[in-house]
Amino acid sequence: MVASEPDLSELPVNSNRHQLAAIITQYFFKVSARSLERWPLSWRHVNGRSICRTADALEEARRRLEAAPVIRSGLSNGRSSFVLDRKAGTDGRR
Repeated sequence: MVASEPDLSELPVNSNRHQLAAIITQYFFKVSARSLERWPLSWRHVNGRSICRTADALEEARRRLEAAPVIRSGLSNGRSSFVLDRKAGTDGRR
């Protein structure tokens, strides 16, 4: 769950992987700097350091959060969890 929307005017325009991991963890979900290496982001190498536009990384984090399946748990009928079918609005049980 998003705590609050990040204000891009208060964040740096470009950030390295460690900075981006901290920003994404604060506003969206926990992620490591190593995980960001696998994300489809454009990186620039400046003075031997990789930097990326902060807005691009936040957009990808938002996209990943919205694409994540909704999962419920704690059901009393013995099933521990199921995936909510977002298109049909049903829980997938027959």
